[in-house]
Amino acid sequence: VWPQVLAKIDYLHTRIKRRGKRFKSLVKQMNQATRTFPDGGIILNTQNEIVRMNEAAAKLLGFKRKQDRGLHITTLLRDPDFVAYIEKGVSGGEPKEFVAPTDHTQWRSCYLVPYGLDQKLLMVRDITQQRQTDQMRRDFVANASHELRTPLTVITGYLEALTESEDIDPALRMPIREIERQAVRMRALVEDLLKLSELDSKVRESARHEVDTAALVAAASQEARAMENCPQNVLVDLQSTARLLADECDIQSVLSNLVANAVR
Repeated sequence: VWPQVLAKIDYLHTRIKRRGKRFKSLVKQMNQATRTFPDGGIILNTQNEIVRMNEAAAKLLGFKRKQDRGLHITTLLRDPDFVAYIEKGVSGGEPKEFVAPTDHTQWRSCYLVPYGLDQKLLMVRDITQQRQTDQMRRDFVANASHELRTPLTVITGYLEALTESEDIDPALRMPIREIERQAVRMRALVEDLLKLSELDSKVRESARHEVDTAALVAAASQEARAMENCPQNVLVDLQSTARLLADECDIQSVLSNLVANAVR
């Protein structure tokens, strides 16, 4: 019986070697594939220590693949927002953006997802160009709005003078009033663009304090009653006395826009 047993053992040994070669080949292919990824990937254990990373992650964050293995990631990247994101350890949600540690003119975005058994995968991406594009868009909106405000003011001024003049042909009064109304509407749109640009820039520090919501709602209702084509009855129904911790001007702008849109 021994020849048969030895033959079976030899067969199993050969089969295991073949599987081992296939497994090594598969691992090699996976390593080659991860090298081509434009995004970085870092595997972290439960203590947020680096288990493994691809070349893109090392390049994006200025890490060293072999030397930094086993180190706590927050000892290498000390950005406060990044540290808070990692220590929170909640997978999913919004990606966290932070300044690149190797170049403060560049930006990175990271995203944490579950990986394997009690591990996490930190995906890292270069978002420098995206942020530059967003900044260009904000600058364009702000500059265009400022440039449009001056000619609109001039046009509106001349139109007001024409509507008040007694020498204008009566047949032209209605078209002039319509032009004036559209100019006022366009100026309101420009003001909205400027407000949106200001809020989008995130440069202005909001003065946060307790806001009397009831007083702002009452003021918004008075504005509504003064608007053209406003409904006869404007009712205020306050079901809470709570106050907001916010910028009063911003909240007032929100309420005014909501009421104005409702009236329209």
